[in-house]
Amino acid sequence: RGHSGAKHSKNASQVFSSAGSLASLPSLPNNPSTATSIFTGGSQMDFTGEEEDEEEALALIREPTDLNLPEEDCLIEGGTGDNEILNGLFFKLTGTFGVPIYRIVKVRGVFSTYYTDRYLFKDTKTKCWVISGKPTGSVAIQPGCAFTEDDLADRPGAVTSPWYVWHGATKDMLNMDEEMERVKDLDDAAKNALKRFPVDTITVKSIVGFELVGVPPGSSLVAGLLLRYAMQFFGRPVYEGESGAQYLYWRSSDKEMKDGFQEEQAPGDTVAAKKLFEHPGYWAIAKEVGASKDECMAWIEDDAVTPHQINQKSKWQVKTDTGWVQSMAMKLTLEEWNRSNDLMDDFDQEEEVKSEASPTSPGQDPTKALFGLSAASKGKASSSGSK
Repeated sequence: RGHSGAKHSKNASQVFSSAGSLASLPSLPNNPSTATSIFTGGSQMDFTGEEEDEEEALALIREPTDLNLPEEDCLIEGGTGDNEILNGLFFKLTGTFGVPIYRIVKVRGVFSTYYTDRYLFKDTKTKCWVISGKPTGSVAIQPGCAFTEDDLADRPGAVTSPWYVWHGATKDMLNMDEEMERVKDLDDAAKNALKRFPVDTITVKSIVGFELVGVPPGSSLVAGLLLRYAMQFFGRPVYEGESGAQYLYWRSSDKEMKDGFQEEQAPGDTVAAKKLFEHPGYWAIAKEVGASKDECMAWIEDDAVTPHQINQKSKWQVKTDTGWVQSMAMKLTLEEWNRSNDLMDDFDQEEEVKSEASPTSPGQDPTKALFGLSAASKGKASSSGSK
């Protein structure tokens, strides 16, 4: 957010775009011990083992006009039965050549384990937002699928048209409001059938990130908002602290850090759901993406694809000034984007951005005011506990 330049090593090509998102990755050293620092402090890029060329180092400018809104994930609720797979946090994929695609991955089974996933994307031909088992294509009339036709919405959270969801009783895609209107003048049999087999009504909410709460005393962690960062690491989303001083990410326990980065891929090419669970790992919070357990500020053993799926029984291990402690209180809670005003549209207007970026009251965080996450608005935003 607000990156207009980045420090370069002698061998590093352009790494960040003006939006602060990952544009390309430099070649990493063959020795993994030298590749220990990729992202530091949210404001520069360092490469351990290489001297910086001060003459080529570019200054980083942070001004209100340089700010860019963070990535936006989606929380879907309301699915039942075959549509239960729709429920949860869909994270926005990166490296898809600008095509917005969101994904959710779940592990199922009791006696045997199997993996399922769903994708949320906009079909350019039909102008429909589609949820299906594939990252591309048209509307799928199958269990655990949905669609809505909204030509104007450029993101799922902005959709205002009704969602049509798989209805097992009729093997069709239906909308509950339309069905209630349809049977209004029919006999009791039709009304009772709809009452017995109702159509799921799903909701789609915009999620800006996670709120870190319950940080134990003596820790270097900064409580507050972790915004979605335009990057994936080991196939999972990355989040950045508002101040850029800390990152939330997942790392494999038995793979090298360089294995976590991905190259850009065609929208239809994604990592198989099962492959994401081939290696054990942990979620961590550190000053740089990829730091090991010993180097990070906190970690939690869990193979969840998003922080929202972390098992509630899992506990964070936090480094304090007296050593590592297990925190029972530290949690990550979803932060919904307050859209009482359409901030995306306002952000395109420079003068309004400057106005929104200015604190409106003593002690108010201007960044939170800009994103609609001020103390006043937080009461309106829903936060659901994640783990």
